[in-house]
Amino acid sequence: MSLLCIPSEVVCVVLESCSSAQDALALASTCKHLYGEWTKHGVKTIWSYWKEEMTGLNEALIAIRATQIVVDHEARREQPPSAMNLSRLSAQHQKPTLSELSALWNLSRIVALMCNQACAWLPQGACDVDEGLEQHGHLPQCRDRIVKSMYRGLIAAAALSGVYNEPIYKAESAITPENFSTEDAKRLGHFPAYQTTCQAEDEHAMFYGFARWFQDTVLTENSRTIMTERFRERRGRGLCCAGRVDGAKAGEEDDDASASDDGGEDPDEVEGPMRMKSLRRTKMRPALYKISIVFRIPMHTF
Repeated sequence: MSLLCIPSEVVCVVLESCSSAQDALALASTCKHLYGEWTKHGVKTIWSYWKEEMTGLNEALIAIRATQIVVDHEARREQPPSAMNLSRLSAQHQKPTLSELSALWNLSRIVALMCNQACAWLPQGACDVDEGLEQHGHLPQCRDRIVKSMYRGLIAAAALSGVYNEPIYKAESAITPENFSTEDAKRLGHFPAYQTTCQAEDEHAMFYGFARWFQDTVLTENSRTIMTERFRERRGRGLCCAGRVDGAKAGEEDDDASASDDGGEDPDEVEGPMRMKSLRRTKMRPALYKISIVFRIPMHTF
């Protein structure tokens, strides 16, 4: 059968069966017919490869789309939306376009450069594996989490841009650092985002949309399961957590809590992993427990 007679569906399967996106593009460039199919279905093919090759691809796409919403509003001199439905910006609801793939590639390169620079400037000896931290084999996982954190930081900036920039759009005149007056500073107090304490309804209106998306995103990962395994097996960072709670060590921690009232060792006089263990015997633990109850944060997060 001639290559020109192959149906489009078969061509897509062939392109998606290549070892990488670069190989698929090289194959598509061999003849006009394949390249024509590539221009029609190349976005889907690239996305299928990048999902396997790139970390946090969906978060990166949401960051690009959310940022573009803010850019479009600011170009029209309009306040960005104070609430974004971030889940609607994911690839599950709308497949990426070719221009978005280009932006994804550029953003991934910037984030990779930031990771490399951060590692290059890390002081020697800042992480000592002898003090209970993860071995070097865990570093790729740490890098993936850092990349996702960067994407999520961009998402937070875009999602909350309308809330924190509201005073700029509500001001009677342009606010700049040069003409920022005392009256402008007092006027900021009328906006919930700049109040030291505000009503629960205002906090819900400002942060619920982003917080809900963030919580759902985090809960879909297996980080909590992995951390629980570290606590149970007493390895890696599970040895260095001041708020470790697990069923196997519940009795031991009760004894530690009672020992703190009997004049246990001073945490400031203990070094290394034993210092972290001593911290569990101080009065800090009840406070952390209250925080975990109020904000529904697992104790092992601290």
